[in-house]
Amino acid sequence: MELRDRLRTAFGSPTQNGRRQQGSGASERPRQLPGLRREETPGGPVFFIEERWSLTHHHGDYCLGEALDLSAEARARLLLDAPAGSLRDATFVDIETTGLSGGTGTLVFMIGVGAFESEEFVLRQYFLADVAFERAMLQRVVDVLTSRDTIVSFNGRRFDLPLILTRLTLSRLKSPEIASHVDLLYPSRWLYKNRLPSCSLGTLEASVLGLQREGDVGGHLAPAIYLDYVRTGECSDLRGVFEHNALDILSLVSLLSHLGRVFAGVGAGAEDYLALGHWDDAARRMTSAISMFTSALAEAQTLEQRSTARRRLARLHKRVGKIDRAMSIWREEAGKGPPHGRLEALIEIAKVSEHQLRDFEAAESLTRQALQIRERAAAALATPRRSQLEQSALEHRLNRLTRRVSAVSRR
Repeated sequence: MELRDRLRTAFGSPTQNGRRQQGSGASERPRQLPGLRREETPGGPVFFIEERWSLTHHHGDYCLGEALDLSAEARARLLLDAPAGSLRDATFVDIETTGLSGGTGTLVFMIGVGAFESEEFVLRQYFLADVAFERAMLQRVVDVLTSRDTIVSFNGRRFDLPLILTRLTLSRLKSPEIASHVDLLYPSRWLYKNRLPSCSLGTLEASVLGLQREGDVGGHLAPAIYLDYVRTGECSDLRGVFEHNALDILSLVSLLSHLGRVFAGVGAGAEDYLALGHWDDAARRMTSAISMFTSALAEAQTLEQRSTARRRLARLHKRVGKIDRAMSIWREEAGKGPPHGRLEALIEIAKVSEHQLRDFEAAESLTRQALQIRERAAAALATPRRSQLEQSALEHRLNRLTRRVSAVSRR
């Protein structure tokens, strides 16, 4: 039986005037969930569970209140388009759905909304106890989201928010105007994509937040548990889904605190500075990016870290017009870097020698050296196709330079 048919069987079918008739016992089901509240609204009843924690409550290695103390530097990096105000105006959002692929056939049956209120962190988990009440639940969530400046999520840009907006459209409700959306998946990837097996929230919890979940109902099980509730009215397993959603929200707060520390340079190492440099470079904050790569070079422990920092620094100096500084770094890399670093440095020095300095003999010599490195380490430097393209480009440059040197010598 399709999901739509299951829901109609359990909750009732639309009547001719478009309103849905409740299935047998629908209003009684939610009462079996401990702590579930029912609030009457103009659009219908809204069901939710509310939990509160003090700001000193630790979730992993971080207490919840640390998220309120992000430095101006961290906010500038993390909250790129957010108001430079307190995170007391932020809403932390995570949803549970009837499917993980999205689309108009996917219901959002739980929306967790956390926020700092006074000296507490308050989580309200809105629950779709009956599909007849979906419009009322969505309207309440819209009211909450529009009452604050910033949304904080994890993969919310591609999953949570699009699904909520789809359900709003299908319910003929106006989408909220969100001032800023901070999706923590993206800065997490910038920092850890080369250091962790994945950047899932679970991996980040275990690797950087000091968290190990025990007995957690995985998010992939939530759809089946809700459909079982739809079919049988059994609520006992739903408690695990509420707990899973709450842990996700608390982990968002701890992850924001962790990223805030790293993005402010607190306890950062070479890999952190390299990631921050790439992040600032992508955001066109050139001065900050140069500072981060300079710090990475100072903290580097391996040849590869030093090479990456030097090459990124040289590119940035070239981009801002500091050719002499770029040339100095490239020369150092040409003498000390690994094969791919020396190759890039030799090519860049050759370009400057040819086009800016008009020293064709030096450019020709440098290009020959680059070709030798390319030929000796072709397999390790790139894929076969890229290797062939780079080889052809170097040979073309060398032929052009050879002709120029010959033409100059005949004068």
